[in-house]
Amino acid sequence: EKGAVLTFNPEMHQTFQVDPMLPMNKQVELYEMLMELLKAEEKCRNEVRDSQNEVRNILDDRTKEEAASELDISVYDTERNEKAKKHRRELERQQLEEKMRKQEMDIDYLAPFLAKIGNPEKLSKQQAFSLKEECLADLKQRLIDKANLIQARFEKESQELEKKQAWYQQNQVSMGKEDEEEYLTYCKEAIFRIHILDLRLTRHKEQAPHKYMQLEQKLRNDERLSEFF
Repeated sequence: EKGAVLTFNPEMHQTFQVDPMLPMNKQVELYEMLMELLKAEEKCRNEVRDSQNEVRNILDDRTKEEAASELDISVYDTERNEKAKKHRRELERQQLEEKMRKQEMDIDYLAPFLAKIGNPEKLSKQQAFSLKEECLADLKQRLIDKANLIQARFEKESQELEKKQAWYQQNQVSMGKEDEEEYLTYCKEAIFRIHILDLRLTRHKEQAPHKYMQLEQKLRNDERLSEFF
């Protein structure tokens, strides 16, 4: 944080001396090396931010240019009409979520755990509590795995975009119009994908507690377990 005091002492680090005959670096030397690395890190971070802002400005300019076009697009041209495309995507998303919700309601979550104990006709209280906890733990792990997967994809897309932006900074002087068009298209699509992944991750984090509570309630109401809860 800005204004914070950085305390540096030998317990905060470990050093490795390649040549044991050479004298070890002094604490002040190590401190100066650390400060240089922190400055380099901050410089790199600022350059990435500047690059991202530059791309956003370019994309904003292109969007304004496209918006200023006087071409008329038929409302029946669903491939080119942006409002129709957004509406269609939203309907498809809602239909998919509804389908997944119905599938989840039809799933017998206890089945695999009952199979592990031989599908007994009558459960003991201990078995009922154990099945409930195992089932909830399994859902929790699957929710965590899904969040980690979305996060990994988000980070991968972000890293690839940063690499592309760095490449553009190095080669923009010698790039032709076609190459620049291709670069801008890539950035626009990458930013869109990153935005979608960010929305998915946020929605998943918001829905995860509700899914957990819904399953817990469903298990409590399950006729095979309800007498124990």
